[in-house]
Amino acid sequence: MKLLIPTLLLITRLIVFAEEEPPKLPPDLDQVKTGAYWEEGEKRGFVRFVTFVRGFENIRHKIVIEWTHTPVDPNKGLSVLSRVVVKDIPDVWSVGEATFLHKDKKQFIDFSAANSYTMKEAKFTIELLGVGKIAVTKQNKAEQGGAG
Repeated sequence: MKLLIPTLLLITRLIVFAEEEPPKLPPDLDQVKTGAYWEEGEKRGFVRFVTFVRGFENIRHKIVIEWTHTPVDPNKGLSVLSRVVVKDIPDVWSVGEATFLHKDKKQFIDFSAANSYTMKEAKFTIELLGVGKIAVTKQNKAEQGGAG
């Protein structure tokens, strides 16, 4: 009998967790990558690179950078403190996998992309300047000395 009650409580708890529905994701969500850490005063968290797919024959992406806030209380979940739509990169680009880089105390997100209409390739770098602040640079593949 002593073992029966804890076992029933455990089974009840597992059933409750199994019945919880996961959060609904937008159907056009394509890529989410977390890779940079930020801290300002008492607040801290991580940066996410998020892409949303557009189109069918000409695949292109809308890019969003999010700064998540990690609360001090471990019982509270992450929240999004700031969200920036990267307007300096128009949604004619089909975006590859992003890579987070850390160099000289600066943080960057690098990725390659192809223009969905001209098929020209480029490399983009987004510098993370602080919560909600970015700078974008573009380098065409021909300028990189690579093929294509």
